[in-house]
Amino acid sequence: MFAEPYLRDHFGGAFSLDSLSGVAHAFVFLPGAFTPVCTAEIGELDGYAKQLANEGMPVFGISCDSPQVLNHWREQTGITLPLLSDFWPHGEFSRAFNAFNEEDGRSRRVSLVRGPHGCVTWRDEAPLSEARNMARLASALRAVAE
Repeated sequence: MFAEPYLRDHFGGAFSLDSLSGVAHAFVFLPGAFTPVCTAEIGELDGYAKQLANEGMPVFGISCDSPQVLNHWREQTGITLPLLSDFWPHGEFSRAFNAFNEEDGRSRRVSLVRGPHGCVTWRDEAPLSEARNMARLASALRAVAE
């Protein structure tokens, strides 16, 4: 499906889905770093992500921004949530999960929960101008992990 490496972490290091094999996890696609709605979402998501990671269920924010932009955003907001860059090939990962907006070249506001075997078990999408309810994401991820 993808050529390795297909995602970079916020430091620019390679990230592979193989590291998530056997673990329930969530992907939260974000249209753009430093935008008002995404910044509000990331703050709320960070609290849930810490709790879920402690329970063995990682959560990742994914954006088509470069790793450098994502790292700066993390530093500016004070979050610890791992951010993944779908910068190049531009939007390839987002496209694979039907979370890419071809018209503006960025991810749509989509959240996915994947079970331990990699199957999507829950999906949520909000309009560009509306924040998602991160408590729903946390509940869906916990339900899959049980």
